[in-house]
Amino acid sequence: MIAKRVIDSAANKDYEAHLMYNMSLNKRCFLQHVVRGSK
Repeated sequence: MIAKRVIDSAANKDYEAHLMYNMSLNKRCFLQHVVRGSK
């Protein structure tokens, strides 16, 4: 029971880190796209 909870919380942290990483990548791509479009 406790082990499962620990695994779940670790998975949640990985998921959040993955989301943050994807968001930062998307933001960078979006900014590059905007900069290219404005030239």
